[in-house]
Amino acid sequence: MDLFGKQSNMVTAFWETVATALALAMLYILLEPTVMMAQSATNTFTITQEVSAEISFSTAATDFTMSGAIGGSTGGTANGSTTVGITTNNSAGYTLTIQFATTTGMVKNGTGPDAIAYYATTTPDYTMNLGTANSGFAYSVSSAAPTNSVTAFNNDGVSCGTGSNKSIDNCFVMQSPQTSPSTIVSTSDTANDELTTIGFKVIIAAGAGIPNGFYYATTTLTATVK
Repeated sequence: MDLFGKQSNMVTAFWETVATALALAMLYILLEPTVMMAQSATNTFTITQEVSAEISFSTAATDFTMSGAIGGSTGGTANGSTTVGITTNNSAGYTLTIQFATTTGMVKNGTGPDAIAYYATTTPDYTMNLGTANSGFAYSVSSAAPTNSVTAFNNDGVSCGTGSNKSIDNCFVMQSPQTSPSTIVSTSDTANDELTTIGFKVIIAAGAGIPNGFYYATTTLTATVK
């Protein structure tokens, strides 16, 4: 075979190889359309943002003086109240507790030793009867919270812990020990300046002989999200 014949065979073999490669490429394209000719793709993901629960006293309690002086020997009654408002975004609600700085009572000049004793009952009493005690200091609660589950301060006009009436003029109580927090409101929903009024009463019996002066009760309210 001459040189021309050899070259001709090589060219023919080359083009046959090219033709085979092209044929295989076309076959791959026809058999694999989802790889080479995909029209869409999906990628789903989730974005998360936490919103934390917060609570505040939107209406805060302030210092106040009870309604008038009481004679240390002749005795008498004085009343006072304060209102707080709670705002929270917590869907589970909140609790409101009350506690006092001492276990003595309302202390003269804030230091003692003279004191107006705490009312000696841990169950709300509709009429606040001192009995044999010579003095008593207690509180009552009326809350506007629609989901409040504390019903101890409700009354039916005669007794506490029953009925739907709410008034700071009835159902007085004092927890023991007084320095430990006692829950006065417990809710199950968010709140926007939800008001609770706390009424206080001091009774001094005639002949008690309590020394003259100013008596103080430092009180702490704590609002906590559930």
